[in-house]
Amino acid sequence: PAPPRRQPMWMASWAPAASTLAPLPIDPALWHVAQASQQPAPSELPLGWSAQDAPDGQVFYACAITGARQWHRPERWGPDGHAGVWRWRVDDDGTRWYVRTDSVHKQAMAPRVGDAVVLPEGWLAAWDEGLRAHYYWAAAAPAPDPTWAFPSAPFREPAP
Repeated sequence: PAPPRRQPMWMASWAPAASTLAPLPIDPALWHVAQASQQPAPSELPLGWSAQDAPDGQVFYACAITGARQWHRPERWGPDGHAGVWRWRVDDDGTRWYVRTDSVHKQAMAPRVGDAVVLPEGWLAAWDEGLRAHYYWAAAAPAPDPTWAFPSAPFREPAP
């Protein structure tokens, strides 16, 4: 058997504070979205990234949000899973929270999801295999209007 894992010192001091976080309710209507985003397609890049062809025919990878460009494939996964199951929101007091869509969990620290970028709350993504990029749409929009631009803010329904 493997030796028991020791809890890191920082985790012991952080755990009491983490236990005071109130869970966010998860909208049951979006549960199927969370389930669908748990396993990205094998060719899918991390959220926010696209594959481009260089003039010499080599493939390079670009992240429009961070401006990163690289020859090696970006990482889809990190210690906190992949970005498809995370969203961020901002409370009235300006606090940004990262929320898991597949469980009742939120945290103030950005999740470690490889090279991916986390979508704001209310947005969904789909991978376009032919264009090698994601497109995005607001889940609750009365008439969803897909966009290639990564959303920069949580979706808010327009006032009636």
